[in-house]
Amino acid sequence: MTTYPAAASIAIATMPLEPWPIDPASILAGQPAAAGSVVSRSKDGCVLRGLWDCTPGRFRWEWTYDETLVVLYGRARVQVDGGPLVEIGPGDFAWFERGQKATWETIEHLRKAFHALSPTPLPF
Repeated sequence: MTTYPAAASIAIATMPLEPWPIDPASILAGQPAAAGSVVSRSKDGCVLRGLWDCTPGRFRWEWTYDETLVVLYGRARVQVDGGPLVEIGPGDFAWFERGQKATWETIEHLRKAFHALSPTPLPF
């Protein structure tokens, strides 16, 4: 994993990503393949910034961190349990709170830039 200094910019179109497999037990339809890259991590490991990419499919997700994201390309629907249907596409800004559970449906190959914040160090 390559991380960058606290103030930097990267070319996201050419950023290399590593496989970040979705738990097969969470997959509801299709064969979504996910990949990602952490580009910045706070010294305590509680704040991450990075990229995430996923091919079409449907799967369950639970946030163990607060996430803010911007979609670079692709489309998805995120049905938050007991909450809204969040539809995201290129240029959209969205956020999800720690503890929320949802069903993700990536409709088109999706890439997002994200900021994750957790009270404890994040494992990825």
